[in-house]
Amino acid sequence: MNPSSHYWICSALRLVLHSLRLITTLFQRHAANGYEEFTVNAANERLENFFIQRTFTQLYAAYEAEGIDVEYQPRFNSQRVVDMIMAKPHGMIPLLDDECKFPKGSDENFVQHAALNHSKKGIYLKAQHKDRQEFGVKHYAGSVWYGADGFLHKNRWLDSQVIHSLLRRSKDAAIQFMFPETYADRFVYVAASATNALAETLSSLKG
Repeated sequence: MNPSSHYWICSALRLVLHSLRLITTLFQRHAANGYEEFTVNAANERLENFFIQRTFTQLYAAYEAEGIDVEYQPRFNSQRVVDMIMAKPHGMIPLLDDECKFPKGSDENFVQHAALNHSKKGIYLKAQHKDRQEFGVKHYAGSVWYGADGFLHKNRWLDSQVIHSLLRRSKDAAIQFMFPETYADRFVYVAASATNALAETLSSLKG
């Protein structure tokens, strides 16, 4: 192995370890976890997955260029967790959005549908207490149980025409630029919007 390749590989490994420590620090796990922790951890799961896949793909390419055979199996495959949370149509976030669209949708129904689709997977964890609306996810940084009370209410946000109109008439040109049109009232599903924005960002990073 020539010195420049050795230096690049060592630097990449150090970057991996530093970034994993950073992402794990951002991971949310408290005595009581809810919607906010679920959405933050979902984003962290996707970031960790993206970073690991991208970095190790580059590392493998560097090793192959040097004629070094490397066999590596990750200790934990976070792609399964990412798919369970985000993949359409039965990922947990799409299921939450669907439940938000039903007039009689409820947190209880969301948990039931999540369990129906994912309970046989080792990364989905059933409620620790039968009298609570909760579920667990086996994340890359550890298992977390989430109380589902308030999930629908927090995920469904009314994007108001009145607010858009007020912001559009702002004297601040930057704010006017962010709200070029006035929309009719509409519901925005927060977790899905954040997931789509994250996906677009990561897609741009792939270059």
